Amino acid sequence: MKIQRLMLPQLINSLIPGKVVVLYGPRQVGKTTLVKEVLTSVTLKSRFINADELIYRDVLAHL
Repeated sequence: MKIQRLMLPQLINSLIPGKVVVLYGPRQVGKTTLVKEVLTSVTLKSRFINADELIYRDVLAHL
């Protein structure tokens, strides 16, 4: 059973070409699932980065 995310329309409407949206929160709450659903719903060129991966941690830690 898939849970309807109330934040989905708000997140889609906040996407602006050339800008970054950071979604953060506690573990195991559905952030990755939400982002993947957003990316299938929009036609904008987009990129998904998981900040748990070591390659991105260093870069993101200095922002």
